[in-house]
Amino acid sequence: MKNDRSKQNTRPIVEVQLSNNDTPLAVFTHATLRPVLKQLHATICAVIDNDKNLNSSNLSIDKEAQNTAYLKSFLQKNTETRNLVIGAIIGNFSAEELTFYLQHQKEINRRIIEMVITRYLSQITEGYATK
Repeated sequence: MKNDRSKQNTRPIVEVQLSNNDTPLAVFTHATLRPVLKQLHATICAVIDNDKNLNSSNLSIDKEAQNTAYLKSFLQKNTETRNLVIGAIIGNFSAEELTFYLQHQKEINRRIIEMVITRYLSQITEGYATK
C-alpha cells in the first residue's frame, strides 16, 4: 500500500546490526519500534508531561532505578495515557506491521512501555522533560 510505504519512508534511520539468529520480535523491535519511537519522541514526552497525574517531583536525575519504577507504575495506573502512547505508536505501523503487532500484542506492548520509559528518562538527564 502507498500509505504503508510513506509511513516507513518518513521514519528516522536507526542503525542496528541484525543477525540471522534474531527472533522476529527482536527484528520488529529494532526495525519498527525504535524508528517509530524516535520519530514520535517529542509527542510521547508531551503526552506524559501533560498528564495531570504525573508528579515530576518523584523524578530525580541521579536515581535511575527509582525513576524507572515510578514511571512504570505511573503508566500501569494511568491507562488512558498508556493507551494514548501505545495508540500513537501503532498508528504509525504499516498493515503488515500491524498484523504482526496484533499477533504479539502483549509482548510488544511490554517492549513499547520499556522503551518509552528509557527514552523519557534519557530526556530528564538532558533537561527536556518538564511538567
